[in-house]
Amino acid sequence: MYEFESGEKALQGCQEKIPDVILLDYRLPDIDGLEFLNQLQRQTQGSQTSVIMLTGQGDETIAVQAIKNGAQDYLVKGKLTPDNLRRAVHGAIEQMQLMRQLKQQQEQQKLVGTIALDIRQSLNLQDILATSVQKVRQLLSADRVLIYQFTPQMQGSVVAESVLPQWTPILGLEIEDTCFQENQGGEYCRGKIWAATNVYEAGLSDCHINLLERFQVKANLVAPILLENKESPAIELWGLFIVHQCSAPRQWQTFEVELLNQLTVQLAIAIQQAELYHNLQTLNTELEAKVQERTAKLHQSEEKLRQSEALLATTQQIAHVGTEDVEQIEQAVLNALAQQTNFQGEYRVIYPNGSVHWLTGKGHGVYWVME
Repeated sequence: MYEFESGEKALQGCQEKIPDVILLDYRLPDIDGLEFLNQLQRQTQGSQTSVIMLTGQGDETIAVQAIKNGAQDYLVKGKLTPDNLRRAVHGAIEQMQLMRQLKQQQEQQKLVGTIALDIRQSLNLQDILATSVQKVRQLLSADRVLIYQFTPQMQGSVVAESVLPQWTPILGLEIEDTCFQENQGGEYCRGKIWAATNVYEAGLSDCHINLLERFQVKANLVAPILLENKESPAIELWGLFIVHQCSAPRQWQTFEVELLNQLTVQLAIAIQQAELYHNLQTLNTELEAKVQERTAKLHQSEEKLRQSEALLATTQQIAHVGTEDVEQIEQAVLNALAQQTNFQGEYRVIYPNGSVHWLTGKGHGVYWVME
């Protein structure tokens, strides 16, 4: 509890720490209560705090102005009792807590909606993961937020991280957690969200404590990212969405747990969408490779057919060549086709009258490259 003698000193105190409840005397030595409320609103930029106005006179006009300027209640000093003061303080705190919860829910839904929109507009999973950890860390005012992806052997690495400068970054770090390997993810596989206010009082195993100490963790909030397998009823534990508080233990709020629960559902959709896109790209690549392979084989078949047709034509031309020279000429033609050169050879031709004549045959080859 803090007490200040003037409005200016009280405003200075609120700059260092915003209190849950302010009991404000309407008649201050330097400024009146209404002016204090106006300056407080500008100074805190709408931050949630409860103000109860105290005055020595029951002026309804002042009461209305005080409520309009942000006060939660208005009490007259002459009618003040411990009971009605206690009720007023408790009521102001409850009202402020409700307003804070409402604001948190609005921010939560806005964040979930933003990430859902990112998923619909982008197929880049890494960008979606990086945006998610950044926005969650800012919303929860946490020291570190990360996403950890498992391998089938229950090892893995940090694939996305947002961390304050004073704490050790661990993005890309490969972590072998023997605790996970032993129980295959434990209750995370069944969708349990883990919240530890103080890791040293959470009943964790020594190996888990040692792991968290490496990263300076005092409190953590962990939600599993689960993927449905269309080919079987089994659920795959893809990874973990983790919030770290490194500076001190932290009492996690219900809305924070619910936020991670909603986000992991959206991230599961993004992961499956990205995997589907990747599989489609792989299938297209394989299909293109098969088409190219079949095209190359077709070109080879066409070339063999062309060679066969050329050989047949040559054979027909040398039908009257002496029997002992046929094999030699055929081999010379084949060699010329294989080496893509011109053909030249001498052979004997038998005329109908039985006479034998020597001839020199030349062939000019026309070759082309199949693309």
